[in-house]
Amino acid sequence: MIKNYVAHYLTAKRNENRRSRLRNNDFTIISQNCIGGVIYHNLGKQFSSPTINLWFKPNDFLRLLENLPYYLTEATLVADLAETARLGYPVGILDNDIKVYFQHYRDFQEAKAKWDERKHRVNYDN
Repeated sequence: MIKNYVAHYLTAKRNENRRSRLRNNDFTIISQNCIGGVIYHNLGKQFSSPTINLWFKPNDFLRLLENLPYYLTEATLVADLAETARLGYPVGILDNDIKVYFQHYRDFQEAKAKWDERKHRVNYDN
């Protein structure tokens, strides 16, 4: 119990220190997996990226990065029902090209709503 308290206290102090050193407060983290959300959370920042609580296969992530503005503004995100059934969590496909594994969402509707909400927050100038 004391060990947990100490670990929590040290984590909180570390995060507080990192927040105080942060100079750019309007940034976007495009990450291949959940780490982006962890960083936003630890810094106490709003999620300004659609890549929160999800993951991509490496080649799909690289394709996303190669044409990020297109995939966030013009591409259509649809459910991959077969992959969703196989894995037990929602999977989407961007323009029949990139699979998005929404591992931490209940269903595709919730995942798509969060994707759509957060993609409008992306800051391309950071």
